Amino acid sequence: IKTLFLHRIRIAVTMRSFVFILLSCFLCVMSSGQESARISPSPSGDILSDDAPDYIRYISDNDLIGLLLHEDEILASSDEFGRWIVKAYLGFLRNDAESSLHYAELLLSKYQDRLGGALPFALRLKAEAEMRLCRFASAAGLFRLCANYSPDVCYMYEEALALSDYGESAVSIRKGKTKIKSKPVEAGVYPVQLQTDGIETMAFLRFDLPYSSVSRTEAEALGMHIMTVEGEIGNVKVLAVADKLSIGKMTVTDVLFEVHETQQPLMIGVSMLSKIPYVMLTGSSVTFSITPLDLKKYSEAGSLLFYDNVLCVARPADGGIGEVCSLGEAVKHARLVSPEQLFGGRDVVVDTVNMILHVRDD
Repeated sequence: IKTLFLHRIRIAVTMRSFVFILLSCFLCVMSSGQESARISPSPSGDILSDDAPDYIRYISDNDLIGLLLHEDEILASSDEFGRWIVKAYLGFLRNDAESSLHYAELLLSKYQDRLGGALPFALRLKAEAEMRLCRFASAAGLFRLCANYSPDVCYMYEEALALSDYGESAVSIRKGKTKIKSKPVEAGVYPVQLQTDGIETMAFLRFDLPYSSVSRTEAEALGMHIMTVEGEIGNVKVLAVADKLSIGKMTVTDVLFEVHETQQPLMIGVSMLSKIPYVMLTGSSVTFSITPLDLKKYSEAGSLLFYDNVLCVARPADGGIGEVCSLGEAVKHARLVSPEQLFGGRDVVVDTVNMILHVRDD
């Protein structure tokens, strides 16, 4: 089953327009005795600084995997200001927007009087965290402030404003766990019956798709709230929100979908699946649980990461991180793999509480 995504919901940390601001931020917090960093545009139009810390280079290149791989050495060589920025960004990658928000607020609290023209950078960092936490009204207010300094942020303000009547998806499961009979139609693709607004429809669960999606026709039939917002670079994207949907004994509220105009199956991607504490996939069933599962016959295959809702797995090596794999979509410094390659035809548990991928041993 192939899905064409015409418009991506990029609630990510692509901040190229803020690189000048970030470099200014670095300069503002340097001691007055230090020599100023030299900033010059590269032939590609990116911003370079001879004296800027490594974390600025990773962030400006939207390379969070690279930042993660060099986390220990970067933290060891950075001052408090730099450490807080690094921890805020890696919070996004580790599916911990609360941590990102915490460090963004620390930056604003301690360094606001020295941020000067770099204040919009810290505000946007906080806005990104609020957006990840689905606190859309708060995010909209922050993005509106950022738009005064960088007009290209307006599309994020428009999106947050359009979603401000909705909140974070809440997952509830009667008796804590529900098991659904389902055989994958292909590796990692599980058909399930979904119900919303009293209407049943077929949906497909896919960890190799970052975002849940639905056709406009089906969104209308299922009673979803459809909205059109101006996207990045003048694009228009269509979003839909389901007030409540149910799969087995599980109910999820305020579920966000991308809407496409062509007739395609309803897909449940990582944007919703990452909200569920435990998901077990076997050759004949899918289990959703809010309580820990029995993992005696499972071993840890690696740490989970979510790069803009792309599921990645960091495999351990010599006490650190070895290879990083991305599922279904290319990510810099990660090896692109298919569900078949990642899961190997074995039963798996996606554990978003501890951020671990468990694989059955036998």
